[in-house]
Amino acid sequence: MKVYKLLIYLFILVALLTYIYFVEIRHKQAESERKEKASRIVQLDKDDIDEIKIKVLEGPSIDIKKSAPDKWNMVRPINVSADLRAVRNLLTAATLAQPEKVVMEKDVKWEDYGLVKPNLEISLTAPKRTVAIAFGASNPAKSSYYLKVKGDQRLFLVPDTLRISLNKTVFDLRDKSVSQFSPDDIEKLEIIRDGRDIELQKISGKWRMIKPSNILAKSSKIEALLRGISGLRAKEIIDSPAAEKNAYDFENSKNKIILYGKDFSKTFTFGALKEKKSGANQPSDIRYLLVSGQEPVYVVDDSFFTGAKLDPDSLTDRSIVMMDPLTVQKILFEFMGKSWEFAKTGENKWEMQQPEHRDKLDDWRISEILWSLKDLNYKSMISPIPDDLAPYRLNMPQLTISIYQKAAEKPVKIIIGWPPQKGDSSDQHKDNSQGTPGTPETAYAKVDPQIDGERAIYVLDGGFIGRLRINLDQLGKKE
Repeated sequence: MKVYKLLIYLFILVALLTYIYFVEIRHKQAESERKEKASRIVQLDKDDIDEIKIKVLEGPSIDIKKSAPDKWNMVRPINVSADLRAVRNLLTAATLAQPEKVVMEKDVKWEDYGLVKPNLEISLTAPKRTVAIAFGASNPAKSSYYLKVKGDQRLFLVPDTLRISLNKTVFDLRDKSVSQFSPDDIEKLEIIRDGRDIELQKISGKWRMIKPSNILAKSSKIEALLRGISGLRAKEIIDSPAAEKNAYDFENSKNKIILYGKDFSKTFTFGALKEKKSGANQPSDIRYLLVSGQEPVYVVDDSFFTGAKLDPDSLTDRSIVMMDPLTVQKILFEFMGKSWEFAKTGENKWEMQQPEHRDKLDDWRISEILWSLKDLNYKSMISPIPDDLAPYRLNMPQLTISIYQKAAEKPVKIIIGWPPQKGDSSDQHKDNSQGTPGTPETAYAKVDPQIDGERAIYVLDGGFIGRLRINLDQLGKKE
């Protein structure tokens, strides 16, 4: 009987909670949302609006029309693409705006509030309706503005932030992209920096420098440069530049970027620095830019090009291995006569297989070793490989690293040697119980397979050997 009554009480409680949620809470939320929407100044859904007109007392009127769901075009005073983000922000501000208060309901003397000749008018058009609003004078505190809606007899007071959000210039609302292209479509790139010419070409998906030397280039840096160019936005756009573009010093420019795609080429010519205006909040250096096939002259941040490291040395890829540390499944070290083997388990954890089996390892140290190998750069190359490898100790290497990557047919093998330093006896480079050898200043490496296909000995900074020894020693310690 007690259980029966408990079930009845539980049923009543559930019914009560359901009623409270669906009738009280949900109803109040819906009512609150309805009132909030009803109080908005512009009774339009922003997604339905397809035309925006802005009229100011001084300056050109602006007319922007939607041509596709995510495409807007400015048709007046110039015919250019509009800035999608700027347009969306304007529409959001307009359609969510609410008045601070209704000052008067009727019989408003509009001239007393600067609304006979308003200084800013905004017209928003949807397929079945147009809403026009006008801003007049500010209140005595200059924190709010008087506003009227065409066809509405009420006088509103709105915050100054609304006027700021809607009072946009041609430049604010136009697309400020300097050029539009896909970085993936670029097959060749020419960089002229201070008159020195660098040419790079994508071959089999990798970027190579073909001038001033034929060598592998840093693909990540080239791709970042292309993304930077494709995303470059103007600080200012001069639609009617001087007839003589020499005023911008394009003719004598020693700084250019030339892009080559399958069916097109585009030249970016960097001109003179723009003179700073007194008291203007302007970046330290902005420069004139001319893009081939485009009429305007752009003003862009100078650091994008002239401040970037785009010299041959900075663009050269000096990596000795091409690997992704996340795909490595096993790594084997033959170091000073001792073997170290680490393998990844099915649970994506690292285990030691040699010199003894251990399943509790510091994965962070393994990752540090892998990333240091990925980032290991050569200082110079010895090519072709000489017949006598003894001077480099590559005939009796002190360190051999085998890297097994997922889905790779064979491991990447790095063979490293270093000659005795001056004053050292040869047996200092042997592993023994009396101590560990010192870190060499310079080491030499052979890699199979090599990234570039060219057979060479890499000259390395020996510091990484000391860091590797420390990590292996730490991994060898029992917890």
